[in-house]
Amino acid sequence: MVKIKLKGAKNIRDLGDTRNKEGKTIHRGFFIRSDTLKDLTFSDKFNLKHTYKIKTVIDLRNSKEVEEKPDKKIRGVSYFNFPLINQSAEGITHEKHEHDYSKMPCLDKLYEEIVLSDYAIESLKKIFEVLMNIDNIPVIFHCSVGKDRTGLVTFLLLSLLDVDQKKIEKDYLESNVVCIPESERIYERVLERTMNATLATKIKNTYIVDIKYLESAINAINAKYGSVDDYLKNVIGITDEQKEEFKKKVLI
Repeated sequence: MVKIKLKGAKNIRDLGDTRNKEGKTIHRGFFIRSDTLKDLTFSDKFNLKHTYKIKTVIDLRNSKEVEEKPDKKIRGVSYFNFPLINQSAEGITHEKHEHDYSKMPCLDKLYEEIVLSDYAIESLKKIFEVLMNIDNIPVIFHCSVGKDRTGLVTFLLLSLLDVDQKKIEKDYLESNVVCIPESERIYERVLERTMNATLATKIKNTYIVDIKYLESAINAINAKYGSVDDYLKNVIGITDEQKEEFKKKVLI
């Protein structure tokens, strides 16, 4: 993992230099995970285009989120929108629901829904079709906060590249560097408004990442499909030959 500094993106990092079980490392600059790109500055866009040589952006948000908070587009960069949740699953964005606590998601269930629902699976197939095309790399993929939907795509991508589970978890938890301070502010705000510490804690926990959320997705995959490898092969549709060819192109 390589940290990236941009003014308009907080939860952003390069998956490069991550070593897999075979001792191979992901090429630096190939895959960048991020939060929303709506606040990119001119300098940020210049750096992504000319320093990081970004060719592709994959936006994992739904159409309502995209309409409300559109990405700042980078000239000459291809843009794809493959939502992992539909409009009825709102609440995960944390953007317009601060006062309506009933809309805050149960992340354990939401993670399960993302990996199991036909809606998300169709998007995941398209996402990996783009990610695995060397002509689209370097690529940024992002959602709103860059922790849940982006975290799940990262988990599947690193699993495809045979990265050890502990390293996957380490990258996943890295989002808390950004998310925990915000969660503490939300906790104080909810507690002040409701005087309900239990509710405030519940809301606070939707603003962070927790291994139990990721484990919910993994357990759901294992229960229905046998293993993450089988899920990638039989559900997402990545053959053994495609996997090995992809590894040859992006690992060094």
